[in-house]
Amino acid sequence: MDVALSSHPALHFSSQGEDPPALQRPAVPPHRLPSFGLHSALDGMNSPLPPKSVGTTSTTIPPRAQVRAPSSIMTSMTPEPALLTAVKHPKIFVSLLAQSSWRACWALLNTCRDCRDFFSWPELKDVILSRFVPGYSKCVRISDPLRLQNVPVTLADLNLLVISQGVIIHRYPMHALTCLSGLLPDADQVEQQRTLKLVTLTQAHSRFVLLLQALAHSSNSPPPPEPEEIDWPLRLAMQLPKLRQLNFPAPLSYVPPPVVVREPTPPPRSGRRRRGTDSLRTDRTRSLSRPASALSMFRSGSKVPPPPASEPRSLKHYSLGWRHTLSQTSGSTSDDEWGRKPLERPHRRFASVNLSRDSSSSSSSPSPPFSRDSTLEISSPIRRDISHHDLGLATSRSRAPILRVFVPCSKLDLSGDSGSIALCEDQLYDSGLWSHLSTGDIVCNLGFVPPHTPDEPGSSDGSLPDSAGSEPALQNRRTWLLFNGESLVPFSPPEPLPLRNVFILPSPFYYTHIMPSLANPVFIVRCFPPCDDIPQLTLVSSSTKVRSPHSPTGYALVKKPMWTARVWKQVAQDDEIGLGWQGEWVLEGEGTREGQKVLIDCLRGVRGPLREWHLVREKSGEDRLWFRCVSFFLRR
Repeated sequence: MDVALSSHPALHFSSQGEDPPALQRPAVPPHRLPSFGLHSALDGMNSPLPPKSVGTTSTTIPPRAQVRAPSSIMTSMTPEPALLTAVKHPKIFVSLLAQSSWRACWALLNTCRDCRDFFSWPELKDVILSRFVPGYSKCVRISDPLRLQNVPVTLADLNLLVISQGVIIHRYPMHALTCLSGLLPDADQVEQQRTLKLVTLTQAHSRFVLLLQALAHSSNSPPPPEPEEIDWPLRLAMQLPKLRQLNFPAPLSYVPPPVVVREPTPPPRSGRRRRGTDSLRTDRTRSLSRPASALSMFRSGSKVPPPPASEPRSLKHYSLGWRHTLSQTSGSTSDDEWGRKPLERPHRRFASVNLSRDSSSSSSSPSPPFSRDSTLEISSPIRRDISHHDLGLATSRSRAPILRVFVPCSKLDLSGDSGSIALCEDQLYDSGLWSHLSTGDIVCNLGFVPPHTPDEPGSSDGSLPDSAGSEPALQNRRTWLLFNGESLVPFSPPEPLPLRNVFILPSPFYYTHIMPSLANPVFIVRCFPPCDDIPQLTLVSSSTKVRSPHSPTGYALVKKPMWTARVWKQVAQDDEIGLGWQGEWVLEGEGTREGQKVLIDCLRGVRGPLREWHLVREKSGEDRLWFRCVSFFLRR
């Protein structure tokens, strides 16, 4: 037994006190497997180490430090899982995301560090954003990487965007109303947390709006024409209310001669059939005429009264004209004006809904039931199925993008009392979005809740406004914030644009998606960009719509002579004019010598006083822009 133990090399102890070679190997902690990089170092140590010499004096190195491999070698030697290798392939990743929801994708991207790094790969990042951001794939195809102004976006921002898409818009003004009214004084901390969450969601939405805008405007191709601009005159003609017309009747003394109409005689029939039918008819007439003959006994000498006189022609003209007028105005006049409104299901009016109806956050608020100005303030027909806050509108180069902020307030003006606009600017600056804004961008404060006024149309008292053009109706507008290149200023369409140079906008129809359907864009300019084309001056008879309190629609048509000047404006790529301004320009002014001179000076680029111009939408379209000069001299 002793010989067997002494003959085993692993258990042999020399007399000089040398350790066996097996004990010089690095010890592995119990219940712990060695790493993959450590196996290769251990595999080369299968042979026994030579024994140490007796007289050697050297410092002993810990056994674990002798076999430790560098971390880079260990990482490179670790094999990548097969699933991760397959998912990294763009085509496979596209097919996988097409069948996955955002929750499944979010769980996949948070499984490991390599999956979280997918956003650092441009190809995989485009795949993820194309799947969960509407319109991103369309903008990426037309974008130019050399002209692109990158807007930084992270995976956490995408998660916040998906969350914000599931939040209903009216929750923002509801929470703002709670904060302003102070209904919960003991829950200030909870309200602050909710406010912070809503602010974070609005910042994520605005970040992706600016990202889509940066991709869309980096394209070298000209912007495609908007479908609503092509058939806009036809749509507007179908939607314009037919104004009431006066039809003067003919004199009542004029009576036309009566027209005698002879009844046609039936054709003769054969004799055989005539005998049988005549006998049957005589029997029937005798049985039916017995009561009449009995009555005739008491008034045998009475005469048959003559037929009623025909209606005079003048009365016919008058009745037809009046009916024609009612039929024309029935489409534009609401039934409740005549007291014949049918019973409808009652609408439950909360204070927040009533107060936030005019706010820009209400993308599709119903019109008041007793409002006569419904023809003026109805929603725009341009993409009526899409909300103003839809991300699909951010892909358009001819429409202003709408960003979001959340600052609970009841005033949205430039007065220093509220300071709400300054707080909106601070939110954009803190999130790093202020440097990515462009002149003309629209900012919507979802926390704006305007105060309720009893004079507002459709209020709880149910009183009717005086007319469609009354002051309460004019004040009943949505309030937006517009970036003029320096700061945010309030903007309530269809008031004039608060911009110094409106021609730098990509299109004159840049704000038609947030304007009332029958309103024209209003510009305040001193002159137009100079045109090389010779204007064609023509004196025409133009019809102008003016306010009339006696008309059911609030407007009346007035015809008067006007001067028109036609030129063709060519816009180059490097001009300081948007590409949407290219086409035929028709300038309309007063039909006087002064009006003619104003048109010529404006087209030559002569700076004059500030003038108000309206873009007539029903006359524009198909590469033609019709501008009408409303006021010649304005003071500011």
